[in-house]
Amino acid sequence: MEYYGYNSIDQLKEHWDADEDQDWRDGNDANGNGKYDNGEDAGDDVGLDGVGPNDLNYNGPDADGTECNHKPDLLEGLNSEPNFGLNDISESDMLGLTSFHFIAWPGNNPPAPKFDYELYNLIGVPGLYQHSGDVGDFAPIFASGDFRLAQGTTERISCAMMGAYEDVSSLNAGNPPYSLVEKKKIVQLIYESDYRFAKAPEMPTLHATAQDGKVVLTWDNVAEISSREPLLGGENDFEGYKLYKSTDRFFADAQLRVDGLGHPSGKVPIYQCDLKNEYYGFTDFGLLQGESFFLGNNTGILHYYEDYDVQNGRTYYYYLAAYDRGIKGINANIAPAENVASILVDENEEITGTSKNVAIVTPRQNASGYAPPTLEISGDIKGTGIAAFDVLSENALISGKEYKLSFFVDTITTFQNDAVFPGMGIVYRNTGYRISDITDSNKVLLQQSEDYFTGDNLLYEGNDHYYYLNSNIVSDPFDGIKFSLSNVPAQGAYFDTTMSGWIDGNAPIDIFVEENPYKMFPWQNDIVFTAGDAYTTKATNLGGVRKLLGITPWNKNLILPGQTFNFYVENTQFQDSTGANYLLDILAYDTNGDGVFNLLDDDVIVGYTAVVNDVPTWKISVYSFNFRRASSEDELPKAGDVYRVDGQRPFLATDEFVIKVVEASDEAKQQAADLDKIKVVPNPYIVTNTMEPAVRNIFINQKRRIMFTHIPARCEIKIFTISGYLIDEIDVENKPSNGIVHWDLLTKDNLEVAPGIYVYHLKSKETGKEKMGKFAIIK
Repeated sequence: MEYYGYNSIDQLKEHWDADEDQDWRDGNDANGNGKYDNGEDAGDDVGLDGVGPNDLNYNGPDADGTECNHKPDLLEGLNSEPNFGLNDISESDMLGLTSFHFIAWPGNNPPAPKFDYELYNLIGVPGLYQHSGDVGDFAPIFASGDFRLAQGTTERISCAMMGAYEDVSSLNAGNPPYSLVEKKKIVQLIYESDYRFAKAPEMPTLHATAQDGKVVLTWDNVAEISSREPLLGGENDFEGYKLYKSTDRFFADAQLRVDGLGHPSGKVPIYQCDLKNEYYGFTDFGLLQGESFFLGNNTGILHYYEDYDVQNGRTYYYYLAAYDRGIKGINANIAPAENVASILVDENEEITGTSKNVAIVTPRQNASGYAPPTLEISGDIKGTGIAAFDVLSENALISGKEYKLSFFVDTITTFQNDAVFPGMGIVYRNTGYRISDITDSNKVLLQQSEDYFTGDNLLYEGNDHYYYLNSNIVSDPFDGIKFSLSNVPAQGAYFDTTMSGWIDGNAPIDIFVEENPYKMFPWQNDIVFTAGDAYTTKATNLGGVRKLLGITPWNKNLILPGQTFNFYVENTQFQDSTGANYLLDILAYDTNGDGVFNLLDDDVIVGYTAVVNDVPTWKISVYSFNFRRASSEDELPKAGDVYRVDGQRPFLATDEFVIKVVEASDEAKQQAADLDKIKVVPNPYIVTNTMEPAVRNIFINQKRRIMFTHIPARCEIKIFTISGYLIDEIDVENKPSNGIVHWDLLTKDNLEVAPGIYVYHLKSKETGKEKMGKFAIIK
């Protein structure tokens, strides 16, 4: 009992046989359908395959019925469920290490089958012997035994080897081997955690787009949503991203970090972003040689980076590392872990493959005649937030594509269940947005909502427990485009004096807007004045009229029924059954009590009327106005004058921005077709240049090259000596935006060219235009 950390009998509970430490955890099949559905906790009841619904490689319940049977399963020779039997180390009968020797390597007679008898005698006798001595070649000999291995049984054999650089003077002074001890703690934790290794987050996929003097890097969010830490019970411990950059595939440029002893220990990123949470700054645990891990500055997560510190024609290597927050407070503190990069090369140092978090890119000028596509924005929008769409990477735009930006809406309440005024009487706020690809069956490309969002794009109201869209956000990119939203009324609609006023005219009007009714009906209203009678009050049942702002004294008996006005009020954003703008109802309030409506002295009430039981009934008053500041009728509005009552309101679920990528016009392409911009870089070529990739194989020559810039995407280049002898031809078939090509300074016979002056002749395959020029090579 003490071995498992139980100090009293009260800590024991009913458990399955062979689960002595009582850590096998049953799942919760909440709906009782015999399987663990999305959102249900499977615990350790995941079946013999060891894979549950929350694991990335889950393909459904086990066919053998061992999943969701609410008991731990074990099949000898195959597997067992987590925290049980084979996969619960502390419950296994362990033999342990019984023999260890560290012997000098036998030189020309290494251990081999013919020395089987000698080796058995060495390891068969129990004894753990510590070694110390001079540096040399040694062989570790270790064993566990004797033990019986009966037919059909399975035994687990575990081995861990650790090595560490330690300061010799510190060891000689009697200090413990700090680095080795820390690694031993981690190995012990892995062992006692049933061989569950701490792991870095899921590897993101990095994309790079080359442009003129710029590289745009984008990545997905798989690390944020799919990472699971085995040592934390499957918890998602993703924390942030680090982006590394170099001019060689070994990332030597980035190897700038050192540990507390001054030894090289890692790379310095050009960009880092992290979650906004309680984990930030430098860690105070899992230190190696005094080195801490920087978790970030609570910047919030982005999924793109624009690198302007580049040179056209030079190849750059990037890799993106997702990192976790590490593990603190268990038996061994474990430093944060991050993804690593993998770049494969052949014997000629040509790259044959990379891990998906690596991008290799060469920025370049656009091709002659290339004009990038443009964006056309349209949409039917009732919300007042401002959406701005920007091209992040013009070379990533896809001509002909159409996208849709739509919004998620949380309806707080509707006016009389929205039956009287469909779509108009509503209090609501935005809870997210979505980008869909219209040209690909409305496939969702980007979405931010309560389930997943980055940075401060969504805010949380802790008192009322809801999320809402921030007033100002910047999106992740999609197909080379990003957008921003600004001035979104985060917590709902409100009247805005800066958006209201005379469209035509300038009469001295005073308007008084009722706050709560306006939140319910926050639509753009135009008060339109005419030359004659324009509108007559509809409501005959005025029981719903209440006291309003700006009207003193208040007496419902002063309302004049059936009044006719020389103006009308229209809702410019909703239409009636005829397709005309919806007209609000108007009441005349006889403020001076003379029994006659006079616009110069009296008040006007604006609101909504509905027919109830065949009776036009006043339902809600939204605002009132008057012209009592006018000194005479000459200052009253004239026919054609329009006053707008407007405010800020969130986007509706029906609001949509449509973004269309339009190919550049032929005129724009003609303007971009300028062969006079063609250059040879460097000119002159002297020995080498920074565009040339480094090689480490001493048997391979430096790969020399020069670059032609601003060339057409499809062209032919012929290179001649100054005497007119053709030495090489380059057939260029670039992408439309790629305006560079490299020449390897080799002749068509694969011989190195001699120093001298050379002439090139370029001809466009599209237009037939030609260009000639010279360049020099100095060795």
